[in-house]
Amino acid sequence: MIMMHPDYRRQGYGTEALIGLIDFGFTGIALHDIRVSIFSQNRAGRRMVEKAGMKLEGELTENIYIKEEWMNTAYYGILSTWWHQVSSKT
Repeated sequence: MIMMHPDYRRQGYGTEALIGLIDFGFTGIALHDIRVSIFSQNRAGRRMVEKAGMKLEGELTENIYIKEEWMNTAYYGILSTWWHQVSSKT
């Protein structure tokens, strides 16, 4: 989970932190893939993982009930092969 203090949101720090975590996962400890789930209504979170290179893999509709409301969950993932292709270009 990446959480930012409100004073530092929308400045790219969350994306930068996520990119660092992804890079460590793939280059530091040789993971094959990384996957995350995000409430579909969380547009900022979805933008953040997309900017980090993760791709939408699917979405479950009304799969969790929180505070008297059904929520959808979006699932994102990235493979080490994708990451190494992208990171080698920069």
